[in-house]
Amino acid sequence: VSIEEIVSIDGEYRGHAPLGKNTKQAIMSGIFWGQLGAVRELVQRLSQEVEGSPDVLLSGGGSRLLVPHLTTATHYPYLALQGLVLVAAAGRATCV
Repeated sequence: VSIEEIVSIDGEYRGHAPLGKNTKQAIMSGIFWGQLGAVRELVQRLSQEVEGSPDVLLSGGGSRLLVPHLTTATHYPYLALQGLVLVAAAGRATCV
């Protein structure tokens, strides 16, 4: 299963179908729903550890798939690149 196949989504479920109709679909479903479940569990446990609820920031190629399911999260698709721009602008970047 390629990353391109995983990040292609089924609009009906706002993600992959929960039950795959073949091995490939089942693998993609497991990866998608498993990752979403892991993030939800981590946020829930962090919420018990800290006062208030933690800020959840989603970034990266697959983050757009999780956004509809994590309503308290904020989506910053280019967060890592924006950080690199700030480092470069501050003159702290070193090229090796």
